[in-house]
Amino acid sequence: MTTLEPLATAPRIPTIVPFYRKMWVLVFGAFILYGLVSLLAYRPVLPGESSHIPTCACGDPALQTWFLRWVPYAITHGHNPLFSNWTNYPYGVDLAQNTEMPLLGLLTAPLTVLVSPIASYTLLLWLAFPASATAMFYVVKRWTGSSIAALVGGFLYGFSAYVVGQGVGHVMLSFVPLPPLFFYQLHKLVTRRDGHPYRQGLVLGAIGLAQFFIESELLATLAVIGLLGILILAIANLNSLTRADAVYVVKGLAGASSLTLLFATYPLWFLAFGPQHFTGPVNRIINRYHSTLLSPLISTRSQHFSPHFLLKYGERLGNVENGSYLGLPVILLIVFILWRFRRDRWIQFSVIMATSVFILSLGPRLAVVTGATSIPLPFALLGHVPVLNNMIPSRLSLYVVFFAALTVSLGISRLGEVLSSWVVSADAVHARRRPGKGSLLTISVLSVLAAVSLVPNWPYSDKPSDVPKFFTSDALRQIPAGSVVLTYPFPYYPQNQGMMWEAVSAMRFKEVGTYALVRAATGHPSTIPRALEPAAVQQFLVNEQALTPAKRGSVEPQVTDQLVASLQDFLVNYHISTVIEDESDPTLRGTASVMDLFIRALGQPEEVGGVAVWRDVPSALQTTG
Repeated sequence: MTTLEPLATAPRIPTIVPFYRKMWVLVFGAFILYGLVSLLAYRPVLPGESSHIPTCACGDPALQTWFLRWVPYAITHGHNPLFSNWTNYPYGVDLAQNTEMPLLGLLTAPLTVLVSPIASYTLLLWLAFPASATAMFYVVKRWTGSSIAALVGGFLYGFSAYVVGQGVGHVMLSFVPLPPLFFYQLHKLVTRRDGHPYRQGLVLGAIGLAQFFIESELLATLAVIGLLGILILAIANLNSLTRADAVYVVKGLAGASSLTLLFATYPLWFLAFGPQHFTGPVNRIINRYHSTLLSPLISTRSQHFSPHFLLKYGERLGNVENGSYLGLPVILLIVFILWRFRRDRWIQFSVIMATSVFILSLGPRLAVVTGATSIPLPFALLGHVPVLNNMIPSRLSLYVVFFAALTVSLGISRLGEVLSSWVVSADAVHARRRPGKGSLLTISVLSVLAAVSLVPNWPYSDKPSDVPKFFTSDALRQIPAGSVVLTYPFPYYPQNQGMMWEAVSAMRFKEVGTYALVRAATGHPSTIPRALEPAAVQQFLVNEQALTPAKRGSVEPQVTDQLVASLQDFLVNYHISTVIEDESDPTLRGTASVMDLFIRALGQPEEVGGVAVWRDVPSALQTTG
């Protein structure tokens, strides 16, 4: 027995389960099963489809589609993948400070280039479920040797409230196959210490590096939770630790850190000091996202079977960011497993980790149902640490889910060991008294109830991607490559369809306005693009597209000669070559004042491919001027 065992006397999780030749068959079979279930999530939208998109072709989906297209475009055209002024022209955006997910953009580049970035987006959304669940299956199978426990663990993790919530449209957060692999490799390094420490550390570093280039926030949280686990193990084995144990682990962690820093130093520098970088924590904007004391019990509309009396509380927590829901049956199942196998130190460790991470996910102050109290919590300490102060507390629920799924999987595995130890007896009464039958019944009933409570409320809503034909037709070539275009809707939350058009058009043009996080005039992060001059033009466009169709009919047009002159100055100031307006979107119908503004400033447009286009703006300005 090694000295660095969880809680000293625990039987080790059998990480050296022989990798049978059939293992790949089991993993592939699990992926197929999880993948078939995942098809229900987005039906009738199929993986890789580009004609429809979950939620809408705006907001986060449009932004992520743009990210997926920018990565291969930047690489093939010699641009820096971490910066772009193709959006938020002329200032540009420090993409290292945004959720760019460059690794996913690189992996899906062939599909993006040959078909569409929308196809890559819908493929990744679907793939997140089976990939995450299969990774958990593999890890649990290696730890326990039980295929049933691995299958259950995969479902609990890969189809958890966290993944289902983020699956609405956050690819970089729902695509989480790497955290289970990270913890698996960290366990090999810390508790088994087989093989050279640097080799083990390099594998750990490679996993961490891959996670960094998908979502750096998740790597930061992985590091925090990993160090927390090591601390708990060290405290539990304080009397048996040796200097050799500590040196081995330190060498491994040094190897992991060295590899990560070798390839992440430049992106980290760019994040902190690159052009148009902002300063200060991003979570000032989104710090409302944290778990509450009762959120593991409060379901939302993300669950199919959600009691009506709980919905009013669940909706206040938010569907997407309320990933801490476990459900009463799962919690009871964990409590029963902890009681039934109370001497199993790995189960104890897993429950301790789940509880500790849940406390961190509550944020800086305790909230029971919704509103926060004045009671401080440990997360408040992280708010003073650079980088870590950008962590969103509620997203730590991913690791609560991981350790909860691990606890259930270990319980099922341990129960299987008990049942397999039964000895066939001729004494029927004695056989009925053999240990494990009551536990089997209890765990089976609770597992069925848990499965019902976690059934997702699928399918997600979907809408046609509705990219005007102009952006995929030969008419697009009349826009000079790399020129600046003003689109309406103006790219501004939530109507940033222009970013989707730009992505589908293979980055044919640059665009003013953006939906990405940008540097405000104060230097702090902002979701509002900096106002361009004359400011009245941008303000007018934003105000018009924010009006509902009913209000547009009752609001007097505000197009004045002064506004027309301001628009003309605006077009000249930013070297805009083309103006494109799309009123086919039902939410924008009735914006006659915008059309009137453009016509008065540039003359009559050309109607082509579902949009109104004013080409060669400089010449048009000379004519109207």
